[in-house]
Amino acid sequence: MLAAAAFVAVAVAADRVRSGTAWKVAAAGLVGLAAFWLLVVLPVVATDRGFVLTAALAALGGALWVGPARKD
Repeated sequence: MLAAAAFVAVAVAADRVRSGTAWKVAAAGLVGLAAFWLLVVLPVVATDRGFVLTAALAALGGALWVGPARKD
């Protein structure tokens, strides 16, 4: 949810939102999703739902890795 909020903030506000702040919010979302994955998904990772949630974690991590992380 935090990653989606960061994306919406950057998309709507364009230059008014500092990219560093949006990156920090998205990183907080990644940490929250990783904690959720560790506590809830890991025991049932072999299911379809586990696969989808693992893919979501990987997608957010990849987006943060390749996305712009300019210092403002």
